[in-house]
Amino acid sequence: GFTLVELLVVIALIGLLAGGIGLAITGGGDRGAALQNAQSTINSLLSGARAQAALNQTEAKLLVNVTVPTATAPSEGFLREFRIVRRNGTDWVATGEPVLLPQGVALVPPASITSGVTFEGTWATTRRSNAMESSNFTPAPKISTGGSNLPGSYREVKGFTSRGTVVPGTGARIVLSPVDVAPDGIGLVFRNPEFVR
Repeated sequence: GFTLVELLVVIALIGLLAGGIGLAITGGGDRGAALQNAQSTINSLLSGARAQAALNQTEAKLLVNVTVPTATAPSEGFLREFRIVRRNGTDWVATGEPVLLPQGVALVPPASITSGVTFEGTWATTRRSNAMESSNFTPAPKISTGGSNLPGSYREVKGFTSRGTVVPGTGARIVLSPVDVAPDGIGLVFRNPEFVR
C-alpha cells in the first residue's frame, strides 16, 4: 500500500546510496569516473527534490553551498555540497543530510561567483551553470535542520512547485567539471573548459 510519490522518494534515496557506493569504489582517482558519478548524484538529487515537492505538496529546492573558503575557515563543501530543502509554513526545512560530489569535482559557477574560483583558459557561458540564482538564498525566516539554522551560504540550483514541476524561469544548465585546489589551499581552480558534463 504505497503511493507512487512514496515509491519515487524511495527510488531517489536508493539512487543516492548507489552513487555513494560508486564514489567509495572509485575513490575519486579517475576523474572521468568521478565526473560521471557526480552527474548521477545530481540527477538523484533533482529527483529527490521533485519527489519532496510532490510528496509534501509544497515547494522544494536544491541548494548548493557557496561559502567561500578562507585561510581561517576552509570549506570542503564549496560548490560541492548540495542540500534539499522544502517549505514548511514560513520556514524552509532541510531534508536529509548534505550530499558531497566526489573529491575533485565541483559545480561550475556562473559569472556572478568570482570569489574562491580561478578559471584557466576561455570558459564560455555555455560551459558554466546557468541554473543557479544570482544571489544567495535567503529563506524567510530560516532554513532549519532539527531547529538550528544551516551553517554557511547557499544558492538555489533548481526549484520545484508543489506539483513537482520545475519553477518557470530557472536556467536549465547544471555544469560539472573536475577541479583542483588552489596552490594556496584556498579556493578551486577550473582548468579545462572542454572536460565538463
